[in-house]
Amino acid sequence: MKKCIVGILAHVDAGKTTLSERLLYKCGAIRKLGRVDHNDTFLDYDIIERDRGITIYSKLAELTYKDLAFTFIDTPGHTDFSSEMERTLQVLDYAILLISSLDGVTAYTETIFKLLKHYHVPTFVFVNKMDYGLKDESELLKELNQKLEGNFISMNHRDDEECSLINEDILNQYLETGEISSSLFLEAILHQEVFPVCFGSALKDTGIDFFLEVLNTCIVNKTYPEDLQGICYKVSYEGHERICYVKITGGQLHTKDLIKEEKVHQIRKYNGLKYDVIHSAQAGELVGLVGLSQLQSGDLLIGDKRHTGILQPYLHYQMHLPEGADTPEMMHHILKLSEEDPTLSIEAVHHSLSVSMMGEIQVEVLTRKIKDLYGIDVTFDQGKIQYLETIKSSAEGVGHFEPLRHYAEVHLYIEPAKRGTGIIVEDGSQHLDRHFVRTIIRNCYKGVPGVIGGYPVTDIKITVLGGKSHIKHTEGGDFSQATRRALRQALMQVESVVLEPYYQYELILPSSCMSKALYDLDQMKASVTVTQQDEMICLTGKASVKKMRNYQKDVYHYSKGAGKLTVCYDGYQEVKDLKELNIHYDPLHDEQFPAGSIFCKEGAGYYVPYEEVFDHMHVPLYTKKASRTVTPSYYDDASLETIFERTYGKQKVRLSDEMTYQKHLEKENEIKKVLPECLIVDGYNVIGSDETLSRLQKESIESARRKLLDLLGNYQGYKGYKIIVVFDGYKVKGNTGTEETDGHLEVVYTKEGQTADAYIERITKALSKTNRVYVATSDALEQTIILGNGAFRISSRELLKDIAYTTSTGKTSFERNNTKSRNYLLEDLKEKLDG
Repeated sequence: MKKCIVGILAHVDAGKTTLSERLLYKCGAIRKLGRVDHNDTFLDYDIIERDRGITIYSKLAELTYKDLAFTFIDTPGHTDFSSEMERTLQVLDYAILLISSLDGVTAYTETIFKLLKHYHVPTFVFVNKMDYGLKDESELLKELNQKLEGNFISMNHRDDEECSLINEDILNQYLETGEISSSLFLEAILHQEVFPVCFGSALKDTGIDFFLEVLNTCIVNKTYPEDLQGICYKVSYEGHERICYVKITGGQLHTKDLIKEEKVHQIRKYNGLKYDVIHSAQAGELVGLVGLSQLQSGDLLIGDKRHTGILQPYLHYQMHLPEGADTPEMMHHILKLSEEDPTLSIEAVHHSLSVSMMGEIQVEVLTRKIKDLYGIDVTFDQGKIQYLETIKSSAEGVGHFEPLRHYAEVHLYIEPAKRGTGIIVEDGSQHLDRHFVRTIIRNCYKGVPGVIGGYPVTDIKITVLGGKSHIKHTEGGDFSQATRRALRQALMQVESVVLEPYYQYELILPSSCMSKALYDLDQMKASVTVTQQDEMICLTGKASVKKMRNYQKDVYHYSKGAGKLTVCYDGYQEVKDLKELNIHYDPLHDEQFPAGSIFCKEGAGYYVPYEEVFDHMHVPLYTKKASRTVTPSYYDDASLETIFERTYGKQKVRLSDEMTYQKHLEKENEIKKVLPECLIVDGYNVIGSDETLSRLQKESIESARRKLLDLLGNYQGYKGYKIIVVFDGYKVKGNTGTEETDGHLEVVYTKEGQTADAYIERITKALSKTNRVYVATSDALEQTIILGNGAFRISSRELLKDIAYTTSTGKTSFERNNTKSRNYLLEDLKEKLDG
């Protein structure tokens, strides 16, 4: 059976949800057709979607038609949620582009088609609402070919002579045989050389069966590599569970596999609201992964590269919290929302929250969602245009961060990238530890403000050249500091420009309003193309968002309600006159993002302006040429003091005289605090580490568990601290999980689909705040995660030996080896506190 992932895309009100329901019904996924106006559609199950009657979030369904099994993705159609739609394109094998016969090819349809071409997604077109009969098939097909500049061929009345012009191979075959083989035609679809078009009406159920036959005939299986590969296209939260939606693009993924140093706890196969837990995912499948806290939308499963979208929010709003609301707490809560939609870019600025969005509908939806999730009524201002900056030349940037007991140096090379590509990061380093390289790459994607107006930087390629660390003093945060300084230092050397967002517009008016419209568009410095549509005039072109943003009201008034303005985002273009922006930004005094570096001499840190960093750096330049013609800049004492305090806390005296001895004493005192002790035991892991218990387990697993609990009960009598024993119920069908008390022991049986590792990771993180936690397991990966959660590791064999020694002598082997054991734990804890 053929398998693939198919997404449906459309402009708003094209009938996408109706067609989706019809396809679900025809394929047997639902027994009753839902309707938008009845609030009972299968995939628009979110309450906000049903209230507004629009699709906001992409949803999944599993469909089967004859010998075709496909994962169906329903995407948003409103322009405010176009970034959600774009994120799905990177995981699609095929796409269905839906067009309304009433509206024809709209500006947003053109945007969608450009994205499909950019992501190389083979596309089928379904022209809906043909029952209205305003345009016939030939007129609509002509419009598709003219406006979208593609090779669109009707499948309802397929003409082989017309198809022969698709490419040279097909033409030669047709001239030789008078026919076109299906293999060549399907290959042409796969390479976007032809776009099959079907006509019908989803509401009246005409043309749907034929369209499904076309999909079944024309879709072919993809081949994938054997090595594990994949991409995360979406992150969402279901209660407290974080779900990463991933397409496996190579190999196989299994439960408990390691992804970016985190273990996959659960693999889910979604179908609408429901899902099945599976133990492995094959190449070509789209699944939800539980247990990955670091994976973000756009991340590859293997490697450090990340995909960034073309569509970016172009409006910037200030979020106002109600009286008495806690800004840091609110920031913590809604950071989850920015994980679900990375384009939100939620940031805390001067005790308020700023959010980047695509339009008013998205603002209303976010306001409603915050109210539903957190019970807080937030408001937003009118919003401002989000300007960006990019570069026109290249340079190597150097960032150095070396206050006392810290060390990192980073070299980056920046160069212009193609317009609309965002931030591209490549790793060209050879000698740096991979952990530090990942930190550098992560901070490169975060970016820094530009040097003209402090706007975000985009359309830039950053290559990590290398750097240097210190075997004793370097920490991950040091490379974050050095990376930001290297980026700013590079930006100070190159030519930068400011970009502003543009609309692609379509203005339909009575002929009597044409002169007024042309005058307004000329004042906006917009491009204009005029065409006649029956008794109306159609004006199309591009204009800056700043000048056209509120033009709809003017159109309504001077056309007396007869005019219609449709706009969609069309990317960024260079600002022609910077004086209009009235910029008051000084890059030399941005205390949060300094371009200079911090070096150390005679036990004290000192600041070096960006243009002098080349004379102090510890690693030679990687490129042959680095710009040295920079404008000198110096910070006054007050600015320097602010930079130091922001970097590593309030200083009692100037940095040059401070040896940070007080912080060292505070950490020593923290280590000496006595915390209650707790032991968490991975039950089956310990049983498997003992010959007697293992032999007993083969006879009766219940007897082995009972024997282990008896041993631990006696052990607890000597130790006197809390013991939690966790048994893995991951593969037990229908198991809901239990927590019970056995004497003074706490015994946990995890539920179906939940591993003991996942449960232990969760409770160690919580208990480590108030207890000194030991975890007994011989799972090497689990031991690493335990240390990361602030707990201490004990192997299963060490625990068994200590139980035997303690119950025979009355004191533990930890007490017997007090000096060695406590010194080890002390050093371990010191490392955690220093981090």
